Amino acid sequence: DLDALIDGFDLLGLDTYNEKRSALLNLIDQWGHKNQLTEDLNGKKIKDIVSKYSWGERYRRLKDLVTEQASKRILTPEEIGEINLLFSEETNNVRRQVLSEPLFDRTNLNELIVELWKEKTYILSKGAIENYYPENTTGPDKPTKALNAVLAVDDKYIENPNLIIEAFGQKQNEIHEILKHVFAN
Repeated sequence: DLDALIDGFDLLGLDTYNEKRSALLNLIDQWGHKNQLTEDLNGKKIKDIVSKYSWGERYRRLKDLVTEQASKRILTPEEIGEINLLFSEETNNVRRQVLSEPLFDRTNLNELIVELWKEKTYILSKGAIENYYPENTTGPDKPTKALNAVLAVDDKYIENPNLIIEAFGQKQNEIHEILKHVFAN
């Protein structure tokens, strides 16, 4: 889903797209700052972060660096990067908020997503697959809800403007294009 552009992109092995992704993240960060989106995390998210062992290690490292700073030693850029890493989830939270904002200009996002199709990497521009289900699709669990969504799709739904992704001056049905690429061979 869309989170792959925010967190874990390096795991996709698409290093040739790092520059475009960084430029997109800069645009997202600027938009979030300009529109004063908050970095607040809910209690569950904070609990999940704190419970990670690596987070505990980072916390202890932060304490060490703060002690160093208090003794008037200037921190290196690498050390400042370590501190920023500790708070990366707040940054990612704002990025998720920006990507869900209807007023955010999605041109660069859509173009990167369409370019990634060439690499057989399919990131959904609207987030999770559930965001593409027809309205009022229900089910007691995810698999049943997915099945009900498939059963509710008809020709009229396929032409739904919410399924259109615009990139490089072209409008395409995103799900149709992805499935065409996936099942091409």
